Amino acid sequence: MGMPRSDEVWLVLPSANEANCARSLPRWRAQGYRIAVLQDRVRFEVEADVVLHRDEYRGWAWGVNTLCREAVPESCRVVVAAGDDMLPDPDRSAQQLGAEYLNRFEDGFGVMQPTGDRFLHSQTYCGSPWFGRGWIERAFAGRGPIPTGYTHNWADMELHWVARGLGRLWLRPDVTQHHEHFSRSDEKEAPAYWNATAGRSDVADARTFSERAWAGFPGCEPLAPEDSDRERYDHAVFLEGYTSMAEIHLHRLTGRTPFDACRRMREAIGLCRAHYWANYGLYGNGAHTDGVWSVVTEFGPPSVVLDDRAEPGATRDGVPVVRPEQLEPGTLDTIILSANSIEEDLLERAGALGVPVIRLYGARSPRIVQPDASARSLVA
Repeated sequence: MGMPRSDEVWLVLPSANEANCARSLPRWRAQGYRIAVLQDRVRFEVEADVVLHRDEYRGWAWGVNTLCREAVPESCRVVVAAGDDMLPDPDRSAQQLGAEYLNRFEDGFGVMQPTGDRFLHSQTYCGSPWFGRGWIERAFAGRGPIPTGYTHNWADMELHWVARGLGRLWLRPDVTQHHEHFSRSDEKEAPAYWNATAGRSDVADARTFSERAWAGFPGCEPLAPEDSDRERYDHAVFLEGYTSMAEIHLHRLTGRTPFDACRRMREAIGLCRAHYWANYGLYGNGAHTDGVWSVVTEFGPPSVVLDDRAEPGATRDGVPVVRPEQLEPGTLDTIILSANSIEEDLLERAGALGVPVIRLYGARSPRIVQPDASARSLVA
């Protein structure tokens, strides 16, 4: 392997997919990354500097932590963790991005997540994070850079919130690590390897995240640095910014009630009543609305459901479903946004409709956003 250099950046990833590695790893190599791969039951030739073998697979987080502990040289100051279906930013070398990371986190204690590829709402979790030696050695009480206890999904979301609550998260929309997820292809059906790992554990992982999140992510506090006080995790950041993603996901998979989302919707409808807004619209017709619909109908259904892709004549339990541009002027007193991962996008669109908008997230309780008088109305 040769003498390690201080500006090396290592890519670490567990993989059991030879085809994915053959496609992605040469791209990382061309951008100047050193590569460490962990293989479990499957063995194949791979273009990597270090390959670890294990007879079992305990999950992505476990694999990343194992590689950081056993494969990455201690002289390495910056590491990026990814999946075998992710690609590096094509416009910046490993050394350039590593230098930018260290310029932001000189002590190596921080998480940098590229979000230029916004597929699957990448700005809401750390699915291909960068971290430094300080994070590797100190995060999660010294247990490793990624929280354990998850098989595949949701560890990256806990990482996002813990780093954010520590004030050590850097989201980079100017950096793109393209995710070649199977659902991006014409064949949307999940492949067998995904079903055998991530798919099989998805419900359990989502439940783990939800339980840990509402308990304050116990054990997430970092080790104290030498000659300094330990950074304190602020869970209020989570409580103010979380959008019930795990709970909505669990509702879709199991029917489990998304309690926080339902609480927020009840409070939003309460705001309508307090302002005597009898005619309200619900903007969003996806998984989030599925999860809170029982609350909506409990207090009286909306006058209309707004959906950017509504088909002519569509209804939801008898409520008309229309596109925003089809809304008649003066129809509504207010609009409640019913979406979690895309609430910011809906807020911008709803603001042009000329009525107060109630957003559920971004704070501990729903709040009213007044329309922008300068915004171009979508209604004639």
